[in-house]
Amino acid sequence: MHRIVSLRMRGRIKERRGAIVLGNVKTLQNRQLRSADDTADLRIRLFGPMSITRGGKRIIIASRKGRALVGYLALRQGIEFARISLTGLLWGERSEDQARASLRQTLSELRRALGPLAQHSIVATKETVTWVPGLAWVDAKAVEDLSGSKDKEALKEAAELISGDLMEGLSVGEAPYEEWLASERERFRLTRCGIYVRLMDDAEQGGRFEEALTYGLKLLALDPLHEPVHRALMRLYAAQGRHDAALSQYERCRRELSQQLGVPPDMETEELVRAIRASRRAGTAGTPFPSGRAPSARQSDRSELQDRASIAVLPFTNLSGDPEQRYFADGIAEDIITELSRYRSLLVIARNSCFQFRGDVDVADVRSALGVRYVVEGSVRKSGQRVRVAAQLIDALDRCQVWAERYDRESLDIFAVQDEVARAVVATLEGRVAARGAEHTRRKPTADWVAYDYFLQGRELSYGFRHTEAERFFARAVELDPGYVHAHAWRAIALGVSYLHDAREDTLDAAFASARTALALDDNDARCHYAMAYVALRRCEYDLAGRHHDRAQSLNPGDPDIAAGRANWLMHIGRLDEALATLDTALERDPFPPTWVWNVRGCVLYHLERYAEAINAFRSVRAEPFWTIGMLAAAYAQAGRRDDAHRELERYLAIKPGATLGTVTDKIIYATDAMRQRWLDGLRKAGMPE
Repeated sequence: MHRIVSLRMRGRIKERRGAIVLGNVKTLQNRQLRSADDTADLRIRLFGPMSITRGGKRIIIASRKGRALVGYLALRQGIEFARISLTGLLWGERSEDQARASLRQTLSELRRALGPLAQHSIVATKETVTWVPGLAWVDAKAVEDLSGSKDKEALKEAAELISGDLMEGLSVGEAPYEEWLASERERFRLTRCGIYVRLMDDAEQGGRFEEALTYGLKLLALDPLHEPVHRALMRLYAAQGRHDAALSQYERCRRELSQQLGVPPDMETEELVRAIRASRRAGTAGTPFPSGRAPSARQSDRSELQDRASIAVLPFTNLSGDPEQRYFADGIAEDIITELSRYRSLLVIARNSCFQFRGDVDVADVRSALGVRYVVEGSVRKSGQRVRVAAQLIDALDRCQVWAERYDRESLDIFAVQDEVARAVVATLEGRVAARGAEHTRRKPTADWVAYDYFLQGRELSYGFRHTEAERFFARAVELDPGYVHAHAWRAIALGVSYLHDAREDTLDAAFASARTALALDDNDARCHYAMAYVALRRCEYDLAGRHHDRAQSLNPGDPDIAAGRANWLMHIGRLDEALATLDTALERDPFPPTWVWNVRGCVLYHLERYAEAINAFRSVRAEPFWTIGMLAAAYAQAGRRDDAHRELERYLAIKPGATLGTVTDKIIYATDAMRQRWLDGLRKAGMPE
């Protein structure tokens, strides 16, 4: 567990045994940081190769884990991290004593390298480590601030700061850290894409077509398969009268989609190219369609959107004055998404896609990217045992407010607030009868406020692929409230993923016990059945997994995570075409899915022997667990790309030294021998020893 340390904190950072005490942070700022050598001159660049300077002079930190620790702390400055959390992140394979000793040595290295700066910047106690906020300029933190601005120059500055991948070239060979770093790199890649979309849109709206083209081309360099951007470029070229360039852009789009995904362009793209060809034949210049935001393929092509109200719930703004409480505001928004998805009359966009839009965003941008008609926005302010939640429903077509409400409640009433918001939204869109339609499936909340807080923190860690840490929070939640249904279900999944890392049967047994407890508490909850299905699959109980997947799907057919999980089960039992179709449906609902969905898609394509597409899917897994690296090696080998296969296998063996085909065989859970052999054949071709 970790806490926030604010520069506006009251009192002192209390002395603990074995602590290096900073004392009052404000005093340090006022008393010692006024000289030319103060820490305000400390600049940390995390984009591209990591660089630390003071007054223009470079500071060298020799060890990779030392640099990794600085990057981790500086990016999350102000958070008081438990030492056990940091040791699990960077020295997870060592014993607890060895890991703590390694952390002490690394902190000593940082003190030597930073010199007097260390005593100002790093607070290290016997149990915690904190990077004090505000004492250094960090490019990634600057990007976070600038990217939420509506000012064009601020957006340009943010784009220029992202000069490469986060901590480019840094690898420490520890799966938890590598997964965190990969997810952060993906987060900033999406931030960069969002900035370019806004700048391109602004330039196109202002008739600055050449500038808009520049940003569009930068977008394609980051994501060559982004079809709406291809369409925007086609439109921009046509607006300049450059019909040949527009048609060439279409050909590039068609070629990329065919080679990488094996699919043709969307109907919207085909309609646009026909209009451009007609304009060319007529000898007219100007855009065939009105200029504006590049429309999403999902916006007009899904018949579902015509039949059902489509809605996105954006992350709620945290107004609590404590940045570390963001998980709480996010948790409330996510629970509202869960509640809304129970109503079959609505098409609800999944959490991962909705949460790409954080901060001060234009609902028209959300509509363009996600293809939704309605957007829910809100804010949360928590003070002691009181919570204020404000929410509003906006029609993204005209930006008009359709409904709004404010709730001032005791903390434990937050569950009722979430249900009330969901019912009010549905009642507004579909009528009172529909709003009562899901009443029987509403979840059973905890009666313990602290347990709920632990649950939210665990869920946030799970989304960051830190399942071992997350499990501890879920365990604490069920210890406080043994009847907390969702804490048991999420704990089962966290333990199931942890089993992939530690391969301990007692971990899998504990996962099964947690899933069974969740179902005993509530047999009508989709997440409970999803958890049992996941654990049952890990135990190779295919029929049991199938029954629970079917039950989860029937209880909540609108949840793309549940659909993708069912696709994973279908893949493991050999129903590959059905698995791929199920994944396609899930991706329609969640255009920015959790990274594990791409892993499942890659496996399906691998077993369909569509190796080039499988490689592309595996490469989309931004937080690469070791098993994805192994699958990528096998796919490269099957595609005849031996050098790439050997490179990925070396990465795999660096994380799992001593792995052989024999040890891998023990963990394969495919139901058919043909699939097992295809997987082993790929690894054998990649060079894995017998």
